Amino acid sequence: EESEIHFSLSGPMQFQTNMGIVERERYYDDQYFDETNFMMWFQFKPLSNFTFGNFMRIGDQVDFTHSQLGEMTLFDPYIRWEIGKHFNVRVSSTSQTLDVDAGELYSASVTDVRMAYQFSNRSRLSLTLQAFDIDRNTALYESNQDSDPDNDVDSTSKRFGTQLIYSYKINPQSLVYLGYSDSARENDDIDSL
Repeated sequence: EESEIHFSLSGPMQFQTNMGIVERERYYDDQYFDETNFMMWFQFKPLSNFTFGNFMRIGDQVDFTHSQLGEMTLFDPYIRWEIGKHFNVRVSSTSQTLDVDAGELYSASVTDVRMAYQFSNRSRLSLTLQAFDIDRNTALYESNQDSDPDNDVDSTSKRFGTQLIYSYKINPQSLVYLGYSDSARENDDIDSL
């Protein structure tokens, strides 16, 4: 069950914002949790080809691993930049933390960079770079406190991936893709990407 109240505002430089409060009763693991969150989104264009924005959420969040209520903070800033008629860049960087009574359970971040060059109406080249980074306080995870190491969570998890794709439109119903993708990871057992 959920109730929300929101306020919106628009202004110069195509500025738009929406902010609100969400009250929620969430049912999970045979119990009810009362969550209250403040949410805000804004976006504006200081230049005709450049957009900056951010989404944020601060408030209560269920720790689904341990069935307890925590305090979550999430920020998701982004930019979009159209450089000339053919090239565009989009960058976002999301960060999130979850604090419980005993301390910070985890902090996580995701960075996403996307670049594309449009050669013509039919031909396009795009590059995507993504990085994930999660740090956990393993002392707060119940699974790390038992004698079975197979169910332990890692204190750190990192991933980095790239993807390069060329696309060509043969006709309105047919596209051909040619690409390359790779991914690297790091955790408690693998000490470098």
